[in-house]
Amino acid sequence: MAIQLTTIKVSLTLLEDLHTGNGLGTHLIDSLQTKDANDQPVIWRQHIKGLLVAASTTINKLNNKYEECFNDLLSDSPQSNCTLVIGSFYKSKLKPNPTHILSSTAREGVTYKNNAIDMINRAPKKGSLRNQEYIKAGSEFEATWQLLCEQQFATNYIQALTVLINHLDRIGANRNRGAGRVRCDIKMDDTLLAANDVSAVNTQQSLHIIVTNLEPLRLPNTDVPGNIVPTYTYISGDRLKAALANWCLLQGKQALFEALVNEVISVSYAYPSRQGMRYIPAPLCIAAPKSHAEGTIPWWAQQTQANEFTDQFAEPSTSAPLKRLKGHFYYQPQSQTLFEQGVAVHMRNKVRTQFSMPEYKKDNGADIVNDSDLFAEEVIPEQTQFMATLSCSTNKELIAQLAHLIAQNAWPLLLGRGKAPCKLTTATEAPTPFEFNNTKPLTVVLTSPLLCYSYHTGQPYTQLEQALNQLCPELNLDKNDYTAFSEQDILTGYSFETGLPKTPTQVIAAGSCIKITNIEKAQLLAAYLKNTRAIGERQAQGLGQFLLTQQNLTATLETSFTPLSCAKEVEQQIDNIDKLIQNDTSFFNRSPSVTQWQKLKNELKRQKVNSDPKPLSNIFAELKTQQNQSKHAWLSITDFLSELEHLCSAQHEPAILACDCVLVALANHSAKQGEQA
Repeated sequence: MAIQLTTIKVSLTLLEDLHTGNGLGTHLIDSLQTKDANDQPVIWRQHIKGLLVAASTTINKLNNKYEECFNDLLSDSPQSNCTLVIGSFYKSKLKPNPTHILSSTAREGVTYKNNAIDMINRAPKKGSLRNQEYIKAGSEFEATWQLLCEQQFATNYIQALTVLINHLDRIGANRNRGAGRVRCDIKMDDTLLAANDVSAVNTQQSLHIIVTNLEPLRLPNTDVPGNIVPTYTYISGDRLKAALANWCLLQGKQALFEALVNEVISVSYAYPSRQGMRYIPAPLCIAAPKSHAEGTIPWWAQQTQANEFTDQFAEPSTSAPLKRLKGHFYYQPQSQTLFEQGVAVHMRNKVRTQFSMPEYKKDNGADIVNDSDLFAEEVIPEQTQFMATLSCSTNKELIAQLAHLIAQNAWPLLLGRGKAPCKLTTATEAPTPFEFNNTKPLTVVLTSPLLCYSYHTGQPYTQLEQALNQLCPELNLDKNDYTAFSEQDILTGYSFETGLPKTPTQVIAAGSCIKITNIEKAQLLAAYLKNTRAIGERQAQGLGQFLLTQQNLTATLETSFTPLSCAKEVEQQIDNIDKLIQNDTSFFNRSPSVTQWQKLKNELKRQKVNSDPKPLSNIFAELKTQQNQSKHAWLSITDFLSELEHLCSAQHEPAILACDCVLVALANHSAKQGEQA
């Protein structure tokens, strides 16, 4: 049967101010507007789907003509006859100051005396000030939705979906009080997916792919208890294999589906990638210096450089104390650089809370809201790239079919909790054959977890040297032949066949490494590992992959300033800007107003997310040449702007941070002036 793919472009225009909140749901604190990775307002798809479910219930009460279609469209069940991917609404036209703050207070109210009104006090009640950030009316958003179903049922599903979208006239908080009114415009495009597979056009046994998440990606690590659910920052081979199998099945590629399920095609772990370069988990031998006390200065006040990292294999035992890296660090072997994959924290996205405490009452008799059941979760920001490798040594035609299917770019890969849509592309990676040097020791780094069972006990090994001794019996390593850093990890999962969680399995963690200093044994191990992709168990799921190198694993942080820079880089940047302000003794007398600095900050934020951003030098040059008297103050700090531009290295992100530092300095200066007065 022919499968039809319908792409729906939904344009949304705000007729009234909109507040979608940040997911707290209680309105008991100041509520800001949720933002995307570019610091722009966004309407998340979870909120839209909740409104669609509510709309379907309302429509079915009036006319149940589309009830079955609504159930299929909004269901997450595999038995559904169609699959609908809902995308979040992102701003289509970037404008400065897209939001504004609305404040309100409660009144002191009415006081009674002898059952009669004694006083009507309309003064603001103490402690009742509430601030909410609203997106301005007139803002425009766009989203891309996709619908996949059999061609003979497509017309009914499209009609039902159109009815649902047209029913969306109000979104966000306070929508029953007039806020959040919207107008939706729909454009649709239909495509029939190719039914026949192509024959092999190349003889490659492997295919490198890049997975780019179009929405925030949730890969929850539920082994860690707490109200904030952490996320993995990589995609395991088992998870990626299941997502690819479902991706092939939805498009009618039964042969590819069976090859993935039956592990004919091997899928590697997918780690964050930048500029098409392959990164691996940071080797455990790479460590950072530990802060220590010097004289009267305590250890926690010591400033350590953000890019100081040490290879413990090459470091003498008398070196300064070191500590392991904390965070999600990944290593690029060729450039020997580290970067930390950042995560964002999303609160549960509920406009109204459903949790209350009936046994406790407010003064007006309403139930007190209990938010103890609310939780937050870490997510990987949108547009993060992951690189993985698919390989098949028995049937090269399957790899060619996968490459052709990816090149069509028709249907997104659904991945993680909530099935975030991801874009698949192919990548080319030049092979780097390993040649052993008889004069240098050998270092082996695990780029994915290793599972190896002991022949004697039947239990998995927890040390890398033990596993290598069993896999290569001729090796026979002893303590004088190597230096190793090993760590344990637990593999968990879910079995769809039994409906139960899989038994946790202990493995040697990715990043574990060993340096063999015995040249003869190093040469023996290199010959054993040179012609194989992986070792140990479950190789088709990406386990047991490794990196061979004879170089020192030195590392530096990537030099580019990004929002994901580590905290010490940001601290250093703030310190440099503060020194620049303090060294200019007359800065506060010559500086433009707070409003002008705020406008400059908004302009920098707008240019940062622009497809063709204006260079930082041009922005500062325009400030210096403006003749408007209200902005004439920029001419008095031209030297300061020049030094600030040099300090920011012509990048927008540190310039935005500089504006924040100046605003804080101006506020502190005003406070001191008030105290002196």
